[in-house]
Amino acid sequence: DWDVVINGKAFHINAERDWNEDNWGLGFEREFGRHRRWVPFAVGNGFRDSMNHMSYMGGGGIKRRFRPGGWMQNLHVDVGVVGFVMKRQNIRKGDPFPGLLPVLSIGNRRAALNLTYLPGSAVNNVTHNKKVDPKMDGVFFLQAKFSMAYVLPGLK
Repeated sequence: DWDVVINGKAFHINAERDWNEDNWGLGFEREFGRHRRWVPFAVGNGFRDSMNHMSYMGGGGIKRRFRPGGWMQNLHVDVGVVGFVMKRQNIRKGDPFPGLLPVLSIGNRRAALNLTYLPGSAVNNVTHNKKVDPKMDGVFFLQAKFSMAYVLPGLK
């Protein structure tokens, strides 16, 4: 039930400034009750942020799991929320701060794509980057998630 998370891409919506959108990093996700409708999870990772500094976060959340059925019975679509504490060099003088973001995940037992969104209002309230880039409407973050049972089968 341990997953490796590879952070990879950010999309700054309507940004005028040239932000770092290659948010490479590595982390983990652990789901509890993978086969239930409501799936609690824990996460932690480090990645290059929009200003090209290392950022670190840890937290947890809950996702509602939907299974289409039929020929797509192995597919799942998760919709939920993640609460976390993050540490970024250029925000709040590097002190940790809390956050809460929506989560969308589409995949199967072996791999999934995770997507989360930071709305423009949160960008302004948390990072104050709207003062630097006033037309930015928000940021989408994309991650790839791979099951450790399939990446390193000896760890089952």
